[in-house]
Amino acid sequence: APARPVQDNYLPRDLPDFTGRTTELALLDRAVGDRIAGSPRTVVIDGMGGIGKTALAVHFAHHRTPDHPDGQYYVDLHGFSPARAPLTPEEALGVLLRSDGAAPDALPAGLAELSAIWRSRLAGRRALLVLDNAADAAQVAPLLPGTGDTLALITTRRKLTATDGALSLPLGALGTADAETLFRRIAGDACTGASLTRTVALCGHHPLALRIAATRLRDRPSWTVPDVTARLCTSAGRTAFLRTADRDLMSVLALSYEQLPYEAQEFSRTLALHPAAVHDIPQACAATGLAPSAVECLFDTLLDHNLADEPSPAHLAIPPLLRDCAHTFTFPARDSARRLTAVA
Repeated sequence: APARPVQDNYLPRDLPDFTGRTTELALLDRAVGDRIAGSPRTVVIDGMGGIGKTALAVHFAHHRTPDHPDGQYYVDLHGFSPARAPLTPEEALGVLLRSDGAAPDALPAGLAELSAIWRSRLAGRRALLVLDNAADAAQVAPLLPGTGDTLALITTRRKLTATDGALSLPLGALGTADAETLFRRIAGDACTGASLTRTVALCGHHPLALRIAATRLRDRPSWTVPDVTARLCTSAGRTAFLRTADRDLMSVLALSYEQLPYEAQEFSRTLALHPAAVHDIPQACAATGLAPSAVECLFDTLLDHNLADEPSPAHLAIPPLLRDCAHTFTFPARDSARRLTAVA
């Protein structure tokens, strides 16, 4: 393909109040600095819904734009978007190729041909590619470059273990100091003290939950931080409070639950309703009536979908916000015992 002297930047805007992620940004910097010349670098950023994967990828991409002068590309793959199906690889390649100046009527229809053209156009270039909201490894594989110094950042709610050669960057909740800083940047610097610490803890240090809670406080001049804390103290209170006209945390989290197999949905809800915060395999067997082999399989499923944490080997913990979501999640009437037993 002929060289293009000027490349457009298709990245979404960087958040002006982006906060924290110092460790993750340093890791990304090292990943770029350590790459072999002429060899593409791929980083997979995975985590639960609303944890800030896209914000981190876009922030870092803007930071590294000067190092990738041959184009900055972005495509939302809609792997976890409400009321729409994920993009097919063919659709995503069409978006990328048109962004790179390819004539729409000159593009072939087949996936292999589209992927080959995209790799050819990226060969020898220092480009930057953000593949946001990926559904699985099969969706992104045809979009990755073959040669050149291109950096590809993939965000997803799942572990993409089949993306060979990629650096994995799991993204968790913010630390206490960063969570409080983000809250103050949105709600105002006057928010301080023990009530703020309690409030960000009730939000699980979760960026989207913090943004919703801080925005609601900012928009209610008569409220104080303790007023917010009081509304977040119960599961039902959090579920109702962390919802606005255009943002609903439980709906964001539920998109991940909806893509679980039915058995994993019911298993997660059973553990979420249990008073214990952490479950080992024998405890989960006792709570669900399942065999150890079935529990191990379901542990892996929840961890692969970032719907649970593993504080130590063979121990599962469902974070409070995910427990809240599991409480609200409804299941169709089925022969639960028969289906759960079938997992074993």
